[in-house]
Amino acid sequence: MTLPSVAIVVPVLRRPHRPAPLAAIFAATATGPQHVVFVANDTDEAEIAAVEALDDVDLIVIDDRRPGDWARKVNTAYRLTTDPILLLCGDDVRPRLGWHDEIANAYAQGWGVIGTQDCGNRRVLAGHHSTHPAVARWYADRHGTVDGPGTVICEEYDHNYCDAELVETAKARGLWTFCNGAVLEHLHPNWGKATMDDVYALGRQCFEADQRTYHTRELRWRSLSPLPRTAETGGGT
Repeated sequence: MTLPSVAIVVPVLRRPHRPAPLAAIFAATATGPQHVVFVANDTDEAEIAAVEALDDVDLIVIDDRRPGDWARKVNTAYRLTTDPILLLCGDDVRPRLGWHDEIANAYAQGWGVIGTQDCGNRRVLAGHHSTHPAVARWYADRHGTVDGPGTVICEEYDHNYCDAELVETAKARGLWTFCNGAVLEHLHPNWGKATMDDVYALGRQCFEADQRTYHTRELRWRSLSPLPRTAETGGGT
């Protein structure tokens, strides 16, 4: 099987020391066509400079940070790339060899949103959630969020729960699967794998507000019906 190209979408913020090692480990674990797409804010000069110093990566720059920034960065990358698969990451992941093959196999079976293993989150360990999902472009093109097609992820959250909405919406449509063998280890303070910094703290500030947004919106995907899935052609017509 010829592996489909993957755009590894990495929203970044004020961590200029991370793009280089992240790009290197994705290059080392690639088994098919892929490219890392960093998405930064126009005021984040150190981050932009760090990405521009790298070879074989792409850089997208959007305006200054505001609520929904992570999701805005993902959706901007979706609109500006053409790869059939988008892998949604942070700059704090450590991919393991085989991730590309696992995702490609699930994609070929017609799944729209594909969960990966982050080796930390309890719901992810159980195969019920994904903090770094892969999304088929046809899924975003045809279905998108509960608000309509043409978008990967909801921008109404400050930072938290937008991944949960993506996963639960795909489950309701019958277009979600989990790939335990696609490992993108999350090097996060919650699992003792990183040190807390101001970026992690910023993401936590609106946790309760994001939780309320999630519960306000969840009736919308709970009312969805499963869609047909067609292997290799992009199911869910």
